[in-house]
Amino acid sequence: MSPSNHPQHLNPEIAITRRGLLTFLIGSVISLTLLHSLAVYLQLVLKRDFAYGIVPLFHFDREGNFPTLYSSFALAIASGLSFLIYRWRKTIRDGNSKPWIVLAAMLTFLAIDENASLHDQLDYILTPMLETSGWLAWPWVLPYALLAGLFTIVYLPFYLRMPFRYQAIFGIAAILYVVGTLGLEMGGAVATRNYGEESLNYALLVTIEELMEMSAIILTIHGLAKYITDECNGFMIRFTVHDSHAVAIPSGTMETIAEAPGKQGAAE
Repeated sequence: MSPSNHPQHLNPEIAITRRGLLTFLIGSVISLTLLHSLAVYLQLVLKRDFAYGIVPLFHFDREGNFPTLYSSFALAIASGLSFLIYRWRKTIRDGNSKPWIVLAAMLTFLAIDENASLHDQLDYILTPMLETSGWLAWPWVLPYALLAGLFTIVYLPFYLRMPFRYQAIFGIAAILYVVGTLGLEMGGAVATRNYGEESLNYALLVTIEELMEMSAIILTIHGLAKYITDECNGFMIRFTVHDSHAVAIPSGTMETIAEAPGKQGAAE
């Protein structure tokens, strides 16, 4: 295309609404749960541990598969939203910006842990040192419970300053995540001892645990996106690309899970 015919303004828009994102995440959880259920059926009923890759790829109790990838991705989204709130608060010189960057860092750590199974690696270190059994057969829950308790104590004043609607959203999400991650994990240790990992009881416990974690992450994303919409007046991220003729072309606009100022009803 000759320079004279080159379009001077390209203005496509990529809009990501809160409703659209939540629909995608919930749909993904439902699909993964159905595939996990199929994997459990193949493993426990048909006694097939591979089944064309279905069991290792979709079983909630396996690592490095699609459920793990989804959870890491969802946690990364939550971390990114928290970081955007931090940047907005910092831009307006608000004194409450630092808790948001710490929250973003914590969510990033959880995303890395979900993908790299850092807690399982910690088990290899702690098991010979502590020689735990029963509910604490997987001793990684001890340092993680301590970190969760410290985080709660440090963040409680910030949490109590939030409007009640956000206290409800983030409070329920935190309870779901901690009970699922730590409480049911300890229950899983007992179920493993009593019934074995290839049992229906253990499979049901793993299913409930993972669904609680996934639900908590979706609820957190919903709360962060709603906070952006209601408290931060929405965001707009604009990408500008310079082509080979050095003509500035706005290549797109992305509304970040919330209403951009002046666009009513973009995010439900």
